[in-house]
Amino acid sequence: MKIPRRGLLASFLLATAAKATSPSPVQAIAAGIDAIPAGPALLQSYPTPAAPPALRNVAFVYDNALALIALQAAGYRAQASRIGDALLIALDHDRFWHDGRLRNAYRAGAMATPAPLPGFWNPTAKLWSEDAYQVGSASGNVAWAALALCHLRDQRYTDAARRLVSWLGTTAWDRGVIGGFFGEEPNPIRQNWHSTEQNLDAAVVMRLAGDPKAATCFAFVASQFDPVRGPCSPSPTRRRRGADRSPGSAPTTSPRAASAIAKILTACGPKAQPKAPSPSPKPAIMRWRRNYWLR
Repeated sequence: MKIPRRGLLASFLLATAAKATSPSPVQAIAAGIDAIPAGPALLQSYPTPAAPPALRNVAFVYDNALALIALQAAGYRAQASRIGDALLIALDHDRFWHDGRLRNAYRAGAMATPAPLPGFWNPTAKLWSEDAYQVGSASGNVAWAALALCHLRDQRYTDAARRLVSWLGTTAWDRGVIGGFFGEEPNPIRQNWHSTEQNLDAAVVMRLAGDPKAATCFAFVASQFDPVRGPCSPSPTRRRRGADRSPGSAPTTSPRAASAIAKILTACGPKAQPKAPSPSPKPAIMRWRRNYWLR
C-alpha cells in the first residue's frame, strides 16, 4: 500500500482557505501544537476523520520538519521547540535503531519513550499493522529533520542535527546519499538508488554541518542537470523500471521526476524557466541551488 507522506501543510492550507475568517496557516499549525498536552509533540499529518486508517494517527517527519521551520520563522519558538524536542526523543529512544536515524513517521500527539510508531488495527487479518514506508527511513526526510533542528539555533538541537548528518554520510552513503531504507527492523530493504531531490536536501544540511561530503552530493545533482531543459531532471526512484540512478550516470528525462521538478519550480517561482546552457554545469546548478534555498 502506497502511503502519501506530505499532507500536513496542504491540509492546513485547505482548512484555512475554507473560511475567510480562519487563522493563517502558521497560526493553525501553532494551534494544533497547543491542542496537544504539554511537552514534546508531533502534529498529525492528516487531521481529518476522512483519512484512511493507515493515516489517522500518523505524524510524518517531513511534515513536522516543515511545520517547525514555519513556526520558528513566524516567531512561535515555544511550539517549534516542542516539535524539535519530540524529534530528539525519537532519535534517542527508538525501539530498535540507535545509529543516528529517524523513521519516516511516528505516532501523532504527545511523544513518549520509546518513540511510538504509527499503525492501525487490521480487522481482516486481526492484527496490528504498520506501514513499511512509515517505519523506514528515507534519506530526504532525515535531511529535512536535520535542517529543521538547525533552525532552532541551540546546541542540543545542532548536535542532534550533526548525528543525523553523520548517518546520511555513513549508513545511507554510496558515492552520494542513497534513497534510504524501506521496511521494518531488523532487515529493512536498502534503497540503493540516488535521487537529485534527496541529494540536494542532504547537500545543504551537510554544508551547514561542515561535512565535506556535501560537495559529492552537489556534484551528483550537477551531473543530472539537463543543459536544454534546465533543472528538470531529478532522478526517478523506481528500481523495478530500470531507473536506478548512480553517480556518473547521464541525466534522466523520465516523467517520474515531475514531483521533484514541481518542488524546484515552486521554490524558484515562475521565472524558473530553462535557459541556455552555461560553459560548465556548475554555474547553472549553483543558481538553481541558491534560488531553491534562499527565496
